[in-house]
Amino acid sequence: MTSAEATPTAERQAQEAIDEAAGRRLLARVEGLEASGALALLEDAAIAMKALFDAMTPGVMARVTMLAAQAGELADELIHSGRPVPLDALRAMGAAAQEARAWDRAPRWSHLARLAHDPDTRRGLGFMLALAHHLGKRLTP
Repeated sequence: MTSAEATPTAERQAQEAIDEAAGRRLLARVEGLEASGALALLEDAAIAMKALFDAMTPGVMARVTMLAAQAGELADELIHSGRPVPLDALRAMGAAAQEARAWDRAPRWSHLARLAHDPDTRRGLGFMLALAHHLGKRLTP
């Protein structure tokens, strides 16, 4: 066997070693995603995206595009207003989510009625109603 004939075999073996190492790294990464629960989240996200894609008719796409543009305009206005409403709203949602996760069952009506007397709750509801009002104005064709 000549050295010219041996070179492709050596190159093939080197490439196989590289491919094997890449495969091991990929497997380790997938195992890490599985262990952290991220792989299940990715799978759920892919399923949700497929369902959304299947539901996208041209009319739905046009409406979603228009709503996304309007949401972008609203976000831009909020950001440039000098008031940190978006960040405050995200922090409030995070705190509310933690509180809700701690509940051992859904709140009773009596608990909700007590919350309705809380000034912070009323301010938050007022904000949500004002937001709904202004979004409704923007959604009118």
